[in-house]
Amino acid sequence: MVGGKNDVRRLFREIKSRIGWFLVISIFVALAAGCSVAFKSGHSSATSSFDQIHQKLDSADIVVSTRPVQNLKKEVGSVSGVTGVSSAISTDCYTIDNGEIVGGQITGVEQGERVNDYRIIKGHDLEANNEVVVEQHYAEKHELEVGDRLNIYIRGRKVQFEVSGICFSPSHIALVSDGRVREDFGFFYISRGKLNDILNQENRVNRFYLLTEGNKKLDKVASRVENFFKSKGISAVVKSKDEMLVRKTLRENMRGFNSLANLFGLLFLSVSAFVLFVILSRFVDEKKKEIGTLRARGFQRKGYSSITCPFQALRYS
Repeated sequence: MVGGKNDVRRLFREIKSRIGWFLVISIFVALAAGCSVAFKSGHSSATSSFDQIHQKLDSADIVVSTRPVQNLKKEVGSVSGVTGVSSAISTDCYTIDNGEIVGGQITGVEQGERVNDYRIIKGHDLEANNEVVVEQHYAEKHELEVGDRLNIYIRGRKVQFEVSGICFSPSHIALVSDGRVREDFGFFYISRGKLNDILNQENRVNRFYLLTEGNKKLDKVASRVENFFKSKGISAVVKSKDEMLVRKTLRENMRGFNSLANLFGLLFLSVSAFVLFVILSRFVDEKKKEIGTLRARGFQRKGYSSITCPFQALRYS
């Protein structure tokens, strides 16, 4: 029993002498866990924030893009699962600032109640045909303020507008056009009737913004909407909010965060394993002389097992 107690005391002395190493291992393990939790928490928070913004804005759950067609708003609204519809007409445009041509997209939207594609952060929404709402990235880069005059070139025709508002759009968190992120690009919103007049067409639309009953049935509703346009002989691209480019980009970025979390976690755990290996290797080296002496005195393996593995001593205490 006395020998067992001595072994236990020796065990604790040896652990105490290496307490620094164990602290290092603990720190690395804590860092691995902390990095993993922090990155994954950031992923969850960013995704949740995007969903909340989408919900607060009543942004479209489904966006339908077609060639210019007669306004089928009422018919689309009758598709099962669709709770709200707005229609719009979009086309390319450009502006000129300091002699430089800046590409853009201009969208003619309904005035008044509609499925939102943006939220006003300065000024007010469209009230007259000569007003334009400008997306915030372009406004900041070109130092536009509410009340300023802005010339927009649409199909080669210069049209002057007054900036009524500057907006935030969840669809344009980054300046994305043609599948690319651009440093300078403009998104503009004007009255749909005004844009139809400029394009010399009557009540034509090429985009529908849809609200649905809920996310669980989103794919089914999108499929019904696609079938509706097929039945009309209209080629249409139907995208749910999860398939939109900005949301896809966000998801890819978040996956990058998760990969980074896993990488750092693996790195810290690898360092911890290496430190533990070094500790055990040094411990074995220190015991080689003692083990050799005992073997020379005729001790069998069972007799010195408590030396090769001090934790074994606990069994005899």
